[in-house]
Parts: sequence; structure tokens; C-alpha cells
Amino acid sequence: MAEGGIFGSPPEPRFNDEGCLPLDVLEDVFLLHAKKNEEVIHQGSSDDGSFKHGTWSETIFLICKKFQQPAETRYLAVEIFDRFMITNLKNLHQPVEKDRKWCIPVSVWNRSSKKCKKRILLYMLSCVQVASKMCSHKRILSCRRCCEFLRDAGVFCSRDLVLDCELCVLKTLNYKIHVSSPVVYIEALLEIIGRSTQVAGGQLRSIHGTSLQVLDLVYLKRNAIYSKLYEVVTGDVLGSTLERGKTGFLCVEKDAMLLAACVIAAATYILDRTTVCQVIGQLYRTTNIPQEDIIDFSTVLVVYCLS
Repeated sequence: MAEGGIFGSPPEPRFNDEGCLPLDVLEDVFLLHAKKNEEVIHQGSSDDGSFKHGTWSETIFLICKKFQQPAETRYLAVEIFDRFMITNLKNLHQPVEKDRKWCIPVSVWNRSSKKCKKRILLYMLSCVQVASKMCSHKRILSCRRCCEFLRDAGVFCSRDLVLDCELCVLKTLNYKIHVSSPVVYIEALLEIIGRSTQVAGGQLRSIHGTSLQVLDLVYLKRNAIYSKLYEVVTGDVLGSTLERGKTGFLCVEKDAMLLAACVIAAATYILDRTTVCQVIGQLYRTTNIPQEDIIDFSTVLVVYCLS
């Protein structure tokens, strides 16, 4: 059956199509997303984001491309992997924290960390597995396909080990795996923009496609982009995690709504500069994010996209 069939997943959002939810309902749904985003900002730890940049993100993106996963799967998989690795490493390090004699605990930590390094590709694949089940029932990754992928990569393991690793990810996160990736906010904002402005549905779909490309860049160059943003806003160099926490910049790094709005603004600027002011104005009215903040961040993104 075709992708757009009853049992398929649409290849892309159909902005402004007839039969969509009324604007007031969309805004109510958006408010729920905004509330969830605020909770994530204030409940996260200073370690958030340690594993969602550079090679980590690139490898997961390539795995998703190999299995032809929809766009949301790759971002969700990175978010799950980041949370899993941080929690897993903290759990492995607990014996060292509890016992300061540094004899047996250090050897335990060395063995555990070495085992973790050996399984890093398997952990990534398991996070893609979990994300695929949340995003598209048609493209769920089976243990058999995972084993074939690992064999091609030179890693030989049984289906039982693949299943155990997926369960390890779920148990480590206490089965709390539902997180909203930035693409959810991007699509919600674009839908509202389409209902509230003169931007046509076809143009919105082009902005959506370009936004995903910009978002890919953010995940691949996350540290460099946020360091540059910090420099633009404060005139200073981004320091340690502690310093970022003191200045409140960690909240900026965790703000998926801010990221989504600025990605849309950057994508609009790249595609059609004549509508960027209209789009930024609507982003401000919808999110209450100051236009100056949207312009500062989106400018950084455009510079990295065009460099």
C-alpha cells in the first residue's frame, strides 16, 4: 500500500488541508506542548545534551537513514539515547560514589565502562528501535533486521542480546521514554502560522523540509552553535557547565520551543526573505518569545547553514 494509505505514514505534514483541526483547538494543543516544554526546562539536569551532538547524533542519523525511518524517529532516538547514556553512566558510577576506598569500586567502574563502550552501537540501535515504535508502526525495527545491520557492521550478536539491550534502555529510563522532539514543536508552529498568516500550504511544506535540514545541523554542531549563541548574547565565551548554570544559559539549551521557532525563522530566511518578518511576527505572537531573541538565534543558524 502507498505511504499515504490507511495503514501508511504520511510522507510529510499536510499543512492547511481541509479537515484539519480548528485554529482554537490547535492553539490549545500547542499550549499543552508549551507546558511540557517548561517542565523539561526546569526538571532536567546539567548533564542533559552530553550525548546529542557530533558523532553521537551523526551515527544515529545514519542508522535511521539505513532503515528509512521518518524524520521524527531520528530526533527522538537521539533524545532517548542522550537520556539513557546519562542515566546509565550515573548508575554504573554509583559504587565509586558510595565507597571512597577506591580499591574494588574503581575496578568495577573500569569493567562496567569498558562493557558500555563495547555496546555503544547496540545501545544506539536500541534507541532507534524504541523511537521507531513510537513514530511509525509501519517501520518498526525487528530484532532480525537489527542483527543483520550489526552483522554488516562487524558486530555479531544474537536476537536475545538485541532484545535484552532494548529492555535495558527501557528499564534504565523507567519506561518513561515519551519525550517531545523539536520537530513536534516545529510542525505545530507551522500549522498555526498557516492558519494565521497568508503563507500558503505549499510554502509551509517547503519551510518544513528546510527546517528539518537546519535541525539536522543543530544536532550535528550543537556545541558550536550554542557556544556562538552565548557569545552573541553575552559577548563572552561559553564556559563550564557550572558557569552556564549560573548564567541561566542551560535553560536556553534545553528550550525546544525556542529552538523550533528559531529553526523555522532560519529556514524561512533561507527560502524567502520577503516573508521572514511576517513569520517571525507570528512566532512571537504564538510563543511569546521576544522577536530579538528569535532573530539572534536564527541569525546564528543561518550563518552556520550558509558557511
